[in-house]
Amino acid sequence: MPITFNTNLAALGAQRNIGIASNAASSSLSKLSSGSRVPQAKDDAAALAVGSKLKGEVAGLTQAGNNAAQAISLLQIADGALSTVGDIVQRMKTLATQSSSGQLGNSERVLLNQEYTALSNEIARISATSNFNGTTLLAGATTVSSRFNSLAAFTGTGANQNDTSAANIMGPGFTSATFNSNFGNGVVRVRYEAASRNMTVTDLVSQRTQTVQLSAPAIAAGATETVNFGTVGVSFTLNTNFDKAANIATNAVNSARVSVGNGAVLTTPSASLGLTSVTANTITLENIALTGTGTNRFSTEELAGVTVALSGAHTAVQLASTIVVGGRTFNNTSAAQTFVSAGAFNYNYNDNAGNTFTIRITTTGNASGGTAAGNITIPTTMGGRIENTGLNRPEVTGITNSGTVANQFNWGNLTNARIAINAAAAATTGATVTIGGVAFSTANAGGATADTTTVGLKTLTLADANGNAFSVRFNVTQAFANGGSGQIVLGEFGAYVAANSATTNTTSFDFKVGTGTSVNDNITVGLSSSTLAALGLSGLDVLSVANSNTAIAAINSAIDSVSSRRADIGASQSRLEFATNNINVAIENATAATSALLDVDVSSEITEFTSKQVLLQAGVSLLAQANQQPALLLRLLQ
Repeated sequence: MPITFNTNLAALGAQRNIGIASNAASSSLSKLSSGSRVPQAKDDAAALAVGSKLKGEVAGLTQAGNNAAQAISLLQIADGALSTVGDIVQRMKTLATQSSSGQLGNSERVLLNQEYTALSNEIARISATSNFNGTTLLAGATTVSSRFNSLAAFTGTGANQNDTSAANIMGPGFTSATFNSNFGNGVVRVRYEAASRNMTVTDLVSQRTQTVQLSAPAIAAGATETVNFGTVGVSFTLNTNFDKAANIATNAVNSARVSVGNGAVLTTPSASLGLTSVTANTITLENIALTGTGTNRFSTEELAGVTVALSGAHTAVQLASTIVVGGRTFNNTSAAQTFVSAGAFNYNYNDNAGNTFTIRITTTGNASGGTAAGNITIPTTMGGRIENTGLNRPEVTGITNSGTVANQFNWGNLTNARIAINAAAAATTGATVTIGGVAFSTANAGGATADTTTVGLKTLTLADANGNAFSVRFNVTQAFANGGSGQIVLGEFGAYVAANSATTNTTSFDFKVGTGTSVNDNITVGLSSSTLAALGLSGLDVLSVANSNTAIAAINSAIDSVSSRRADIGASQSRLEFATNNINVAIENATAATSALLDVDVSSEITEFTSKQVLLQAGVSLLAQANQQPALLLRLLQ
């Protein structure tokens, strides 16, 4: 390598090696000062990723160990209380046995019964007050049983006590619903927005509402996802059939139909009736009764634009024998009519599925001859109009319960309810509906009318005679004329539920002893109720020989029950202790694995640091030597 004035390659090489040695020394110093083998991700990205997961596992296992320890403490409290109850029951047997003996008189039995009663009261006190962190252990649990589409334990007129599964009422993927004890007789509406994965539940009785975001991944086959709405007091369990990519709007009056009714004036025939001396004064749509359900539902909106042919001589004028609308066939059930005098001539149509209407032709003059011809066209706009799709379609927005069990109404029966609305007076529209024999009306106490002679969002409140009421909100897109009428068909109403509380004999505790979410990460322990009623000791005394013998039999059974409860607790304690030992072993091994990945080997790293320090010092010295080389060229110039 030549020696030049302008370029000192030897110095550059020395500088590069000094930089390498300096970086290596700095890295070693960082590891030694932090105690970590991977103070930066670049030092070992894979080890950092695995080690971080292991550290999280250790943290979770540490808390799981604490949970198990606290669970053992909880069970020790329960066992201690049961031990005392067992001692009390033993004393009660002594008293009962003594009282059943013939050497005692009634006055002595009264004295024995005083202690017996006091001991019974003490069992009741212990079972009611034994607790861990405010949770009672031996008093049993208050749970809530629920029914879909019905109110539990009520006798209201028209009640339907049949349960319906969550999947059928709320849609695929809903497997069950659980209600808190404070839920009461609520009625819930469920909505889900796929774009945000937000599920919103509203209690239409209390108006409490809560939104919870579901997790992003689809629910795997065999797995479930529980969505808890603590504010409302309900939780739902979903399975793999729940489609997170599809919106749901239960209780939003799915498939709502709007029928706008009687008195709609139709267009006159396109050609003259051709009847001598006769004029069609008005042609109207009358007597609309659309009561078909399911696939037979029908709306007057579907008649819009339909034409009906006229035919026949003046003595036998007839309308089309059939009208096909939306795939449904309506038959003309009226005979041909004579127009020899003025009047109203009705032609009744029926689809034989619950839907009927009448086309009425009102004439003036007396026909003396001629033939009817032309078409009657049903207009595209018939009176008022209510929005039937989108966010403003009709929906139930509130429920009021009577507050009396005997008068409660089964709100599930609102499915397919047909609400007749009638704008009988300017700015006042009333509504009526009879459901399961119960009449609801805006005219009853608690009801409220609306103004359908203007467009916009409206709310009608219909009440029955017993204090039950519900509110329906809808959007008028075309104002109703005074005297106009129509109906709102609620369609599939969705998941309306209510609850009924009941005390069970077991309080269940799920102790988290793992770091995952599977059933194997929990240990469930049930503490059986040890109240007087649960032990079979309520209502007993030792005031007579017969009563004492009855008490002895009950006490013998209670002794067995207490022993069985304590055995269950002991078995659970033993399991939790083994679980704790397993957790401690897992913590030890996971910590060792974490240390192997992330902790610095001090002796090895000190050696590495010393080596780099020597290289750094040598490099600095040699750089000085390399920088002196160009000066040697000056001797050649002398």
